[in-house]
Amino acid sequence: MRRQYFAIAFALVLPLILACNLLENPAGQPVAGAPPTRTPRPTFTATLPPQPNAPAPNQQPEQTTAEAQPVPTEAPADTPTPEPLPTDTPVPEPTNTPTPSPTDTPVPLPTNTSAPPPPPTDTPVPQPAGPVVGQY
Repeated sequence: MRRQYFAIAFALVLPLILACNLLENPAGQPVAGAPPTRTPRPTFTATLPPQPNAPAPNQQPEQTTAEAQPVPTEAPADTPTPEPLPTDTPVPEPTNTPTPSPTDTPVPLPTNTSAPPPPPTDTPVPQPAGPVVGQY
């Protein structure tokens, strides 16, 4: 029976709380003094730079497929052939000498140069004179 009362009360109170929040802030604007709930995502607009050879958006593209010049498949005869690169230069072999790093150098440990603490002395604790309250 208590569970039913709790469910009914919860079902009535939760919408009331939400409605009060909407009444306080109907436009959904941030309330002064309240922590921000989330950061809004920036909106980006795609703007491309104008292309030099592209037609304007309101123009029809020119039909140049019939007027296109054929692409030559062979190089013209007057083009000089590039000379091959010389391959007789020796390539140095990598050496396997390790480079010292700062962590490879041993660090001397500090030595304890101070004298050891003196041994504790057994000094007698003064006892109160007379009977202690609560003892018989």
